[in-house]
Amino acid sequence: MKRIALVATDLSKNKGISSISLARCLDLSIVKEVFTISDSPFYPESKNITTHSGSIFSRLQSLKNLLDQTTSDYFLFTNWDSSIANRRNWKEAYLDSDFLTTPIWIEDNAFLMGSDNFNLSSRRFIESLIDILDKKNEKFLSENWSALTALKLQGEFLKKGILYSPHKSKEAFSYESGPLSHDYFGFSGSANFPIFYTQESLIPHANEIISRQTNAMTLLCYLKNCIERDMVDLFRVSVENFSEKPSLQNALRYELAINPSSELPSVIEFFNKT
Repeated sequence: MKRIALVATDLSKNKGISSISLARCLDLSIVKEVFTISDSPFYPESKNITTHSGSIFSRLQSLKNLLDQTTSDYFLFTNWDSSIANRRNWKEAYLDSDFLTTPIWIEDNAFLMGSDNFNLSSRRFIESLIDILDKKNEKFLSENWSALTALKLQGEFLKKGILYSPHKSKEAFSYESGPLSHDYFGFSGSANFPIFYTQESLIPHANEIISRQTNAMTLLCYLKNCIERDMVDLFRVSVENFSEKPSLQNALRYELAINPSSELPSVIEFFNKT
């Protein structure tokens, strides 16, 4: 039987939301080992691989350390804003690929790699990644990590016999955006917390979610999902103390730039008066 290790990465000072995301993954019976990659341990049952930087060089070293500490065949990687959506949707067919991550929708019903915050990687894939990147120069390695793993290196992975791109039959592996057309196994993106978590579990972490989300569009989508799922209390906690939340202020400016008649300012004002 193939052994699967869970690997959760978080370098932020506040790791509350990561802890509940990681705990959610532990319900998956196929997970035999748990690792965290962080500046400090944040889950008691895990083995921590210490790192203080998110640079590509630090990531490579962390992956090398990971392989040295386990004989697992596959690794389920999560981040602070990704986790398992429904463990009952796990499929053994996911282990047919060496690298499986969130697909993004493009024209003609085709799929490309999306965010790699939630991905399933074989040991062979990680070994190939390390081998390929160890031979690259510093200028090449200055690229965004996701661009390297998901786009630039695809040809080199294929030459090594890696089953890299997700097939359409695997599209239910993870959700990031677009129509909710499947019962998904996992998800990526903090905007989707209201879709896959309960309001009660998110309220204690609402301020962390707001402060850690620097992308205005994603933050607006998170607020929209709160409203659409009638999570009024979560929305209230998320927008209260507006003057102390720069990321929320930036999202509101973006909203008004694209929709000057938006009702969001008045809604935020209402919850900051009550």
